[in-house]
Amino acid sequence: MATLQGIKEYTENPWGWKPFDVEWATEEVTFGKDGDGTFVKVLREAVKEKMACIYFSGKGWANFNDWCHLLNTVNDDNRVLVLPSGERISTKNVCLAFCLPDLSGLSPAIVSRIGWVCVE
Repeated sequence: MATLQGIKEYTENPWGWKPFDVEWATEEVTFGKDGDGTFVKVLREAVKEKMACIYFSGKGWANFNDWCHLLNTVNDDNRVLVLPSGERISTKNVCLAFCLPDLSGLSPAIVSRIGWVCVE
């Protein structure tokens, strides 16, 4: 079921989390330049749910190194996204999942803030 452009919404899962799938993109597309980007739009919908999980998937993962630092406050104990406008969005009920081929290029700060699973 399609909701926003480029975003798939799944209606059922056994864990009770409402999943959202976001394709990898540049910082501008993900966070927005003059308005909400794809991730911010999805996040606004996800925080309305009791529990939600946003999955980043697709082949554009190489761009993640360019904007992953913007998620530092989301991935630490604060669990708040701070937008360039100063707006703060609480993410306490939202889980983020990143499908990455490796951790190369990520700073120790990012790696230490995320849990990870290796699959071969």
